[in-house]
Amino acid sequence: MMNQNDKAEDAYDISEELFHSMTRHSNEVYKFVKLYNDYTNIARDYGTGAKVNMLSVHIMSDIEENPGITVTDLANEWYRTKGSISQVIKFLDQEGYVIRKKEGNNEKNIHLYASSKGMELSLAHKLYDAKNLKRTLDFLTRYCSEEELAAFYKVLGCYTKLMLEQKNTE
Repeated sequence: MMNQNDKAEDAYDISEELFHSMTRHSNEVYKFVKLYNDYTNIARDYGTGAKVNMLSVHIMSDIEENPGITVTDLANEWYRTKGSISQVIKFLDQEGYVIRKKEGNNEKNIHLYASSKGMELSLAHKLYDAKNLKRTLDFLTRYCSEEELAAFYKVLGCYTKLMLEQKNTE
């Protein structure tokens, strides 16, 4: 009869070839994550003359699309702490992109709205993203079929689900 240790060893008993293949694939994921993280942190002009990083401009678009959204809502949406999102909101507020409104009897119950400058940034960002996504899709379809891209996005969705499950158990 198999004991618990034997079962655990069997679960991790993979061939050396499979291990090296998985390691190469994992390294590609790590490389992509690092490069994409660097890309998201670069402040760029989305067409308004101001330079804003990707997280800030996406949060600005979320505020524009969801008038009255709160820091807590944004933190949940972006898998960030309220403190981290508050720093982004502070920047957006200082630059004149958002309007903060206290609502209800709770002084801490602050809802966020896009100013006209914030609406302009959000629209410029959406146009920038549409052009950038088209360029990306054109590039990818030179090397990958539609089926391969669909499979990639399916795997990416599953990987995201796995990461969220792990995050929720930690």
